[in-house]
Amino acid sequence: NYLAQKFSSPGVRAAHAVNVTTANDTPTFTIATYAERIDLHNHHAGSWKGCYTICPSSGEMGGNISVCAHTFENGGNVQLHSDISLEATKVETYSPSDGDDEEQLDWAKRVTSQIECWEEENLMKNLSSMYESMGNTYLKSLRRVMPITRTKMEWNVMAHRVVQTLGEGHDKDKFKH
Repeated sequence: NYLAQKFSSPGVRAAHAVNVTTANDTPTFTIATYAERIDLHNHHAGSWKGCYTICPSSGEMGGNISVCAHTFENGGNVQLHSDISLEATKVETYSPSDGDDEEQLDWAKRVTSQIECWEEENLMKNLSSMYESMGNTYLKSLRRVMPITRTKMEWNVMAHRVVQTLGEGHDKDKFKH
């Protein structure tokens, strides 16, 4: 249900896995989510990887999210790689052996709710603020203020056509310096 809500856009492929490991008679759940969208026709691709660990007996939950976005066109490439470590937090403890199905479902909903909260608060808000400031900070430093010739480029197309037309009608050797 969670994957269908969050990763069901057209062109998105998503998968998840839940593994249970036991150490010292204490089970630990590891939830892995992965989604990707590759749209070569529109020159972009991206992926999302989330890995969350939950210890039901202690209620400890932590994880990390990795996002990669890539856009490209005419030989230019821009990539974003973001790895977010999520602070460990407490969710309600749960013992799988003595719970009924309804209690198990409630616990799973709380875990999913925490994952959604992390995604919204720790990742999406940070990415959103970064995108808002990107044009004035990150990308501005990549652009040249002046061309290498140290003169501003005249973007008036008509002026360039006039110069080209005048140059075609005369002997070009006369204009050499």
